[in-house]
Amino acid sequence: MNIRKAVADNIPTILNIFDEARNFQRASGFVQWIDGYPNREILESDIKADTAYVVEINSRLVGYFFIAYNDCGYENVTDVWCWTGPFAVVHRLALADAVRGTGLSTKIFTYAESLASEGGAASMRVDTGGSNIRMQKLMDRLGYIPKGNLNFPWGQRLGYEKKLRNPDKNPL
Repeated sequence: MNIRKAVADNIPTILNIFDEARNFQRASGFVQWIDGYPNREILESDIKADTAYVVEINSRLVGYFFIAYNDCGYENVTDVWCWTGPFAVVHRLALADAVRGTGLSTKIFTYAESLASEGGAASMRVDTGGSNIRMQKLMDRLGYIPKGNLNFPWGQRLGYEKKLRNPDKNPL
């Protein structure tokens, strides 16, 4: 497995991965992402932010995720988070059908947590739809604390949080 920063040339393959992920969601009985989300413009913005990543196996692009730091959509949700200070959020994690169910999401989250910690984040926050049982189980396995149903600007989602490092011992 190789994880590297996404580049504009990756966008067509990333969009295909999102098509597969949306189809998988619907086959599993839920809709996390509406048709057309994310689109080319969102991926271009992610890449421009320089925190968009692709996952490759045997030189084949099989996954995508974006890390946002201090996401304002999360800052507007108050009085629920355990840790204050800098935080990161994993958004838009998607995998190709060929690698689904292989444990790759766990590896990606472990990598993303390390990147976020190195980037100064004290905690990682995540949201998912109430019907996305696979993501909820992943959050539980990875030690994320459930924060309940939260109202984000993009709708009601289940929120999760995990401490990445001790900010008192390693201040920014």
